[in-house]
Amino acid sequence: MRRDTVCACSTVYKWQKSELNELVPEFLSRRGNSHVLFSGDKKKSDYYYISVTKSFLRMLPENLCDFPFTVSINFTHNKIETLRNFSCVEKLTFLDLSHNRIRDIYKSFFHGLSLLWDVNLSFNEISYIEPGTFNDESLSLNNLDVSHNSILVLDLSNLLLSKTFCNISYAGNKIASFTNKADDPIKYEDNFSEVGFFDLSFNNIDKIPSFEELNLGKGYSFLGKVIFNRFIFQVISNPIVCDCFLEEMLWNLRNVKHTFKTDSDFLGYTCSYPANLQNVSIVKSFVYNNSFDELVCKLPKCPRNCECVFQSSQFRIIIDCTENFNGKALPTFNFTDMVESVKGHSKLQETTIHLQLSGRQVETIDNRSFFPNLSYIDLSNNKVKTVKESFFLELSRVPNIKINFTSNRGVLKLPNGLQLLNPKSVVLNNVTIACDCELMSWFMQWLTSREKDLKGLGITCRVNSYSIPIQNVTDSDLGCSQDQNENFNLVFVIGGFLVFLVIVFFVYSKYGHYFLVFRKCLSRSKQHSSFRYDVYVSIDEENEEVLRYVGTEFLPMLENFSLKTFMLARDSEVGSVMEECMIESMKKSRIYLFFLTSTVLTKSESVFVREWKHAWNNYKSNNTHDIFFINFDLLRLKDISDKNMRACMVFGKSVNFSDFDFEDKIKKSLKRGEVRKQNPKVILTMMSIDLSTV
Repeated sequence: MRRDTVCACSTVYKWQKSELNELVPEFLSRRGNSHVLFSGDKKKSDYYYISVTKSFLRMLPENLCDFPFTVSINFTHNKIETLRNFSCVEKLTFLDLSHNRIRDIYKSFFHGLSLLWDVNLSFNEISYIEPGTFNDESLSLNNLDVSHNSILVLDLSNLLLSKTFCNISYAGNKIASFTNKADDPIKYEDNFSEVGFFDLSFNNIDKIPSFEELNLGKGYSFLGKVIFNRFIFQVISNPIVCDCFLEEMLWNLRNVKHTFKTDSDFLGYTCSYPANLQNVSIVKSFVYNNSFDELVCKLPKCPRNCECVFQSSQFRIIIDCTENFNGKALPTFNFTDMVESVKGHSKLQETTIHLQLSGRQVETIDNRSFFPNLSYIDLSNNKVKTVKESFFLELSRVPNIKINFTSNRGVLKLPNGLQLLNPKSVVLNNVTIACDCELMSWFMQWLTSREKDLKGLGITCRVNSYSIPIQNVTDSDLGCSQDQNENFNLVFVIGGFLVFLVIVFFVYSKYGHYFLVFRKCLSRSKQHSSFRYDVYVSIDEENEEVLRYVGTEFLPMLENFSLKTFMLARDSEVGSVMEECMIESMKKSRIYLFFLTSTVLTKSESVFVREWKHAWNNYKSNNTHDIFFINFDLLRLKDISDKNMRACMVFGKSVNFSDFDFEDKIKKSLKRGEVRKQNPKVILTMMSIDLSTV
């Protein structure tokens, strides 16, 4: 039973039918059930064959396993609907079950049949084949015929066999897609047999499957590996779509095109769709001529009255609005929605848009959302009059952009934003533009930088009702006078003033809190006789060291200075709402005194933070309150994140706890009934010193 491993397709069976012992069926009922019998003289061979054709057999003979040395079974043209395991017929080599009514094929049917060589399951009603059935390690199939059945989806494990084979046919099915779902699925690194013929003719295959979706790697390297193994696929009468995805496949296989034969049309490598490429040879027309430009994908979500195609060979999407577009402005569309149908294409990320609007009625050009993807826009032979500033501003950010205004029929009014583009990117041949003094102050220099003869461009200036070649236009033609220069100077002055205001606004928005504290330091606080407290003391109540010092030493010191004090932790009424008590007590206090410690800087929500927010709001809104800090932990300015707190410290509204005259400074700063007006020179000196440490 050995096979010739040199050339599988020329291998013949070691046995001959004339040498085999024949088994004959005995039908047990009209329902088609039977068993087999051996009759006659036994020949020298120990092997058997059975042939029951064109009968009413509905199931396999019941005692088939009693003859494990059966090498050939032919049950063609019967009525068999279901199969059972053949594994017991261990010497089986040839199996013909064609022209029956079999619907399902399972892996267990043939498991262990290492000598099974030819299997014919054609002309049945098979719609399901369990993944991995024919790629079982125990099998060594040479010819497999599953043609003319009802298979819709084919698993790759039943197509690409790991061992040498000759022919596999799934012709005449309804195959439209492929899967890779076997227990041991096909992998990119798998070894396949060398040489094999696959017949997939007369199916519904319209394109090469996505190998990435089948977990076989990106791109078409897997297909290249299959081609390298010299597999031959016949795909006659499949609805092959010759589009951008076919171009992607051919592009990736361009370096192995020698594996295709120029006479391979008999294999069915011809286009069925679109209509303009029907019956065109894929190999002759595309592979060997490298003419991939016709392989495009139509994009359904296209602007109205336009046609959109993805021409992947040129890495571009062509939006052609030259036939029926009647808009006065540029079309609008969503680029992401437009490319939804081709989002899996490997060239999409490098693709740009070519917008073709030649010969239409466009009058106004403005910005559009798809401009970042644009590389070419043809506006030749239109009626463009107005080009918005935003149009050139947006396109100036697009690399290698090209804009064609050739033979425009309107009078172009060009904005200053045109200067942002390279003159070589804008084609203005044979156009008429609206010329004035402002435009001509820069346009000629911009235009001549392209190093072309102005006369050859054919640009005409429209001045009032006259048309003058642009190279002949003078200042007197435009009426550019001294008055206009003066107007220009006035505009320059106004512009400078506006810039100054912007700078002032920026400085104030960033440093306004410093100006506020500085102004209040220069002014004398208004006296307010209704203050109930002289000093409102705020501390981090969770800092035991500060709490002990303030309670035992600091507050008694202030009372010795005849200052009335309030501290929330000590003086708030039991059961009162803390926030309300805080607000009311601050309104009745003249000075807000805060103990700065390293612990308060790490807390975003605390009683201390809320007290500071209310204190600052009261301080900046009227001139009856003041703020003072005691730098208990000797913090540096750069350690303090709150800009308002830092501004107060810059202007000297603080004292360090380590100062040797700490008590005198406190007494002077918190003197009852007065917030002293400070000398401006002293304040500015303090500010310059303290700011240097920020």
